[in-house]
Amino acid sequence: MTRGFVTVATGREDYYKLAFNLLASYRYHTSRPMPWAILCDEENEYTRHFDTVVLLEGATRSLWDKIRLLDSVPYDENIFIEADCLAYRDLNGLWRFFRNDSSFSYMGEVLPLDSPSGFFNPSHLGVFSDSVDHQVMLQGGIYYFRRGPLLDRFSDTCHRIYERFSDYEFRIPTEESVYALASVVHGITPPINWSDVYCFYPESRILKSDILSGRLRYVWEGMDWRVMSGKYLIHFTNNGTCDDFYKGEASAVQAQFKAGNHPSLPVRLSIRTSSLWERSKELLRSAVPLSVKEAVVKHISLKQ
Repeated sequence: MTRGFVTVATGREDYYKLAFNLLASYRYHTSRPMPWAILCDEENEYTRHFDTVVLLEGATRSLWDKIRLLDSVPYDENIFIEADCLAYRDLNGLWRFFRNDSSFSYMGEVLPLDSPSGFFNPSHLGVFSDSVDHQVMLQGGIYYFRRGPLLDRFSDTCHRIYERFSDYEFRIPTEESVYALASVVHGITPPINWSDVYCFYPESRILKSDILSGRLRYVWEGMDWRVMSGKYLIHFTNNGTCDDFYKGEASAVQAQFKAGNHPSLPVRLSIRTSSLWERSKELLRSAVPLSVKEAVVKHISLKQ
C-alpha cells in the first residue's frame, strides 16, 4: 500500500513555482517526508524536486486539469493539496482526518438541499434528482483519493457530470461543483470542516505569522472575525500568491529548504503544543450543547 501527497501544475511557469514552494514548505516542516507527486504538462527545473512526475496528455492548462486527478493519482492513497498553499505545520498530520473506507473525501460541511450557499440548484439535477436530498459545501484546497473500484465508480459519476456541466447550472463553475454533486450522489460526507484545518486567505486577516516557526494567527470573516490559530496551512488562491505576504513567506521557506534546514526541537515542540491546545479548544466547543452557549450569551447580555 503506497501513500503520498500530490499537487497539480500545468501551463504557466508561475504555477510550477507555486508547486515547488508548497513542496519546500512541507519538507521544511516534516522530519518524516512522504512521497510527493506532481501532475503536470512538462518536466522542468521545478518538477525535478518531486518524487513522482505524472505527465498529463492533452492538459487543458486550466482548473479542469484537477478533474484528471480521478484517473491519474499515482499512489494507492493520495492527499491532493492545491499548489497555491503553504504549509505551516507537518502535513503528515492530515492523514488522520480521512477514513480508509472512503474512495474520495474532502473537508467541508453538509447543508440543506435548498441552501443558497450550496454549489448546485436542486431544480437542475436531471438524472440525479432522486439521489440528492442535501448539499455539501467544500473548499478545494485538499482532497483525498484512494484507488480502487469505489474510486472508479465515483470517477464515472464525475465524468458524467463534467460532460454535461452546463446542464446543471452550477452556482460556481469549478471542479468543486462536480466533486460536491458526485459526493452527495455517492453518500460521501466530510469528516471535518476545512476551516478547522486551514486558513482561507481571501476571507482572512492575518494577525501574526512566521512560516519558519509555524506561527499563524488570523481572524476569519466566515466566523464573525473570530481569532483562529494553529492551522496546517494557508490556502492563498492564485490572487493571494501575488501579495507581498505570500512572497515573503515563500522566500523564507525556500532558503531553509535549499540549505537543508528544519525547525529546531523547541520550535517543533511549540508547534505541537499549540496544535494540541487548538484541537482541545475545538473539541470543547463542539462538546458544549447549544442551549448552554445560548444561556451564557443571554446571561452576559443581561449583565451588560
